[in-house]
Amino acid sequence: MAQAAPSTRLVRFGLFEVDLQSGELRKAGMKQRLPGQPFQVLAILLERPGEVVTREELQRRMWPDTFVDADHNLNTAINKIREVLSDSAESPRFVETLPKRGYRFIGKMNGLPGWPPSESAEKSSDEAASRVMPGAARARIVRSSMALGAVLLAAAVGFTTYKNHSSRTQLSQRSLTRLTFDDGLQIGATWSPDSRFIAYSSNRGGKSDIWVQQVSGGNPVQVTRGPGYNWQPDWSPDGKYIAYRSEDGDGGLFIVPALGGEGLSKRIAAFGYFPHWSPDGSQILFQTTQFIPWTRFFVASLDGTQPHEVLRNFFHKHDLSPISAAWYPDGKRISIWAQDRQLVPSF
Repeated sequence: MAQAAPSTRLVRFGLFEVDLQSGELRKAGMKQRLPGQPFQVLAILLERPGEVVTREELQRRMWPDTFVDADHNLNTAINKIREVLSDSAESPRFVETLPKRGYRFIGKMNGLPGWPPSESAEKSSDEAASRVMPGAARARIVRSSMALGAVLLAAAVGFTTYKNHSSRTQLSQRSLTRLTFDDGLQIGATWSPDSRFIAYSSNRGGKSDIWVQQVSGGNPVQVTRGPGYNWQPDWSPDGKYIAYRSEDGDGGLFIVPALGGEGLSKRIAAFGYFPHWSPDGSQILFQTTQFIPWTRFFVASLDGTQPHEVLRNFFHKHDLSPISAAWYPDGKRISIWAQDRQLVPSF
């Protein structure tokens, strides 16, 4: 069996960090909303990574009173954990379900003695994974293919650059201009259509919010406020609005006037990540998770109707696993990047 994780305050896996003392879960440094009972269930699973924790044990530790509907509470807690970790029961990356038995944490922990698990436990986990999550092997191949493709592309670019530069007597010099001077982290920049501004996410105020900076200089303007984290901005083609992902409450996708305005944000979808405006600004394309290749794609209109899934039948018909998508310039089609049944990523 795998060795139990040592008693430690911080546990890290993937982009996540769990502070067992404060009861906080952070992703890439940003606090995630995981209430008490789901957090406690996750902490129990992290105590024994690679081992099966039975439903009975979880129920006994979490809800010792017999009058509590422990089955329902446990199912709710596991679903919430998977939602926050962007995990799934069908292709788990972190929490694996063993039907009629219990659950097992299968994510690889970072920087903890005693992990990875012993050879026998790792073999057992791999055998279970081969039955439950065929996407994992595909994901490894995708990452390898992407890495190989990047190396080949870099080599080709390097060779071409060398040939071009070797034919010149002097190298042209280019300068870089720094645009942001915020404290903390700034990510996810998006240009305004007139190229005079950029919008980005900054945690300068202690949490991530959307800010707008004029390229020619001056102080940035805070566009979003409130208790939740706001990030992944995308500027609308007409320059009037910015779409973004918010972690406030149950999370979702919102739009807000480009120069901000208290109470003027509008929710367009109750779920989703990485919003992208259509060329005519009437729709927004987004994906359901931050991870590949298990994501699905939806399109939301601005009229309040429910988002609808796109390309699902196409992926099923051609046995494709989607990786990313973007609007085609005519706004009527979508370009996709997916892997086929030969596990080859292609457009």
